[in-house]
Amino acid sequence: MTILYSWLVGLPLVMIFFKIKAKEYDDPMLFVILIGWIIGCSVLWFYMGWFDLESGKGFFDPNFIWKN
Repeated sequence: MTILYSWLVGLPLVMIFFKIKAKEYDDPMLFVILIGWIIGCSVLWFYMGWFDLESGKGFFDPNFIWKN
């Protein structure tokens, strides 16, 4: 779930960064929507408790790597 969160929040952050870098402020509603999306995803992820790096059982387990 952490990788999914990174994509759902990281992509809009990159979009905002490049819009500001290119000085394209012609559509302020886009900034509002993207910031709302980032805040909404963050609140949802925190509320649902999906910020757990150990949610993928076995992925962070050192013994799992050596079982193959």
